[in-house]
Amino acid sequence: MSDYKKERLYIICLHGIGGDRDIFGDFENAITTYSTKYTPHIEPIVIFFDYDTGSDNKSTTDFSKDLNTYLDDYFCKTPLKDTDKISLVMHSQGGLVGTLWLWETLRENRSYLNHVDAFIAIAVPFWGSKIAEIWSEIRKGWDFTGKKFPIPAGKKELQEMAFSSDSIFKFREFFIAPELEIFRSSIHSKIRPLNIAAYSKFLGGLNYVIGEPGILEGDNAVALPCARADFLYQRSLLTDYSDGNKTTLDQLSRTELSPYIIVNAVHHTITPNFDKLPGVIQIPKGCSGNKDCGHPSFKFIAAHLFGQEFPEADSDITKGLTLCSLDLNIRISEEEIKQSQISLKFKLIDGTEIKRSELSLGLPITGWPQHKKHSTKYGNHYRYQYFGDIETGGDEYDLCLHLSVPGYRTRLVEFTLKVAHSTYIDVNLIKI
Repeated sequence: MSDYKKERLYIICLHGIGGDRDIFGDFENAITTYSTKYTPHIEPIVIFFDYDTGSDNKSTTDFSKDLNTYLDDYFCKTPLKDTDKISLVMHSQGGLVGTLWLWETLRENRSYLNHVDAFIAIAVPFWGSKIAEIWSEIRKGWDFTGKKFPIPAGKKELQEMAFSSDSIFKFREFFIAPELEIFRSSIHSKIRPLNIAAYSKFLGGLNYVIGEPGILEGDNAVALPCARADFLYQRSLLTDYSDGNKTTLDQLSRTELSPYIIVNAVHHTITPNFDKLPGVIQIPKGCSGNKDCGHPSFKFIAAHLFGQEFPEADSDITKGLTLCSLDLNIRISEEEIKQSQISLKFKLIDGTEIKRSELSLGLPITGWPQHKKHSTKYGNHYRYQYFGDIETGGDEYDLCLHLSVPGYRTRLVEFTLKVAHSTYIDVNLIKI
């Protein structure tokens, strides 16, 4: 087929924090070979966008603006045809950058909307990263030395990916705020998202050693519940309610923006050609681009990019998983208070104490039983983040949160914790 008759597919690749295009390995050659074999009518054009990770002055929002400027310049020189498509393949923080770019593209109704096709988020810390939390704490002490931080990870980047950050709150709002439904509906109608997370079968129980016990049931950088974009939630911002008001389980909602798959890999590997420990986006040179490529992610990425039959997932990966997570955003109606005044009590929905069940919430053996944070942007927002283990007897539990603050009307919130999922509760308290 003559090149001028081919459909052009621009594949924009976004790396993560502290990284560059090298994280994608031999992706460009593999994707070109795949297309030549199976979709010869499509011409893939791979573009690696290297943003300024490591800058203390830039945030993911700044990076998303840089991405748009880059694309404007690129397509000014190479104008898009009506039939051209743009797809994004994003690893780690790159998925946050790409998501922010997409939301602004939707909000501003940019011309790119007529071209955006596949949107693939891989090992993205949507709801926070333990490593970012640790690095952020180390930086607070390191900066007193006056020396350059040895890891190319900027302050703002780390703060944004720390648990319960204002940036994570903003992402939650993107997914559930009623006034943004018009933009979410555009994703369903115009864009083909795919969400890939990783868990290493080879490491197995060592996932609990590299990191902290119970925290990194995932790819050793992002826990599985945090890498899943879709989540369960209770959002109730009543302007008036009676003391003891209950938000019941039948009001629980689930976001449904993206298909999701877990693959057998780690976040990053120093041995990309060792097939027992592959990096989730590090495509080795041995991956020739055929449909049986041994790399755990490539076959799904390629099939999704080119609209081919989706390969069968490895269902064994999900067997034996126990980790779940819970994020709370408590809004105090009239004034700032001390976070210590907020009382949170959890029981199973039937009234049973958690300690008598096969659920652990808070995982105190890790030394990080919960993360507390008072929002810097919203003075009346108080946040909590927990990891939990559902050890046996199914993959989910129904619970009830009893929430109280002296001088405020109490609230009860019923919710579900589910293995490999994040649950989010966003409620307000008003004065008695």
